[in-house]
Amino acid sequence: MQSRVPGGGGRAYWIPRGWYSGMNYVRDDRRPYSKIVAYAMRDLVVENVRSAPGLLELERRMNARYARYGKFAPDYMTQPLTNEIRIYSALKGNDGTGRGGGGGEGPGLMSPDVTWDSGGTEAPDETAHGDYMALVAGAGLAFDRAHLQYLVNGKLRITKTTRIVPAGVQWQVTRARPVLPAGYQGRAGTQ
Repeated sequence: MQSRVPGGGGRAYWIPRGWYSGMNYVRDDRRPYSKIVAYAMRDLVVENVRSAPGLLELERRMNARYARYGKFAPDYMTQPLTNEIRIYSALKGNDGTGRGGGGGEGPGLMSPDVTWDSGGTEAPDETAHGDYMALVAGAGLAFDRAHLQYLVNGKLRITKTTRIVPAGVQWQVTRARPVLPAGYQGRAGTQ
């Protein structure tokens, strides 16, 4: 697939590209954690995918092939690599309307009040079987593991309140979204 629009954003499906993913975040001052969460998640995905057995070698071969043939269509064949792993993302994030406005994962997939990580994976697995199938499946497993690792180690913002009401005492526990990256030391605002 090749976009007919000049400078089509680096997507061209005529060259197999190893494993790759997409990520997005909401570009909205009312949601200051969105970009922080997206980039923390991206870094965990890259770390996990790089450690999947055999995957980094596949990525290096595919990146070299992509660079070799991509020079013939430089407006389309960008190299969005993070530590040798390809992750497509919009430079400015999503506008938060659910209509796209920033690329990455396309229209309608980002709900600014619910979705804090919008990503998907792709692997050259159309004819995969045997050991090669295990390799590309390992990449997907690494992607999933990164998300679980983020949730397990993330910083929860839990508020417990107690108040006296006419019939007794009311206890309430709330957890603000999103779960913040482990060790996050930024401002403690609310969303």
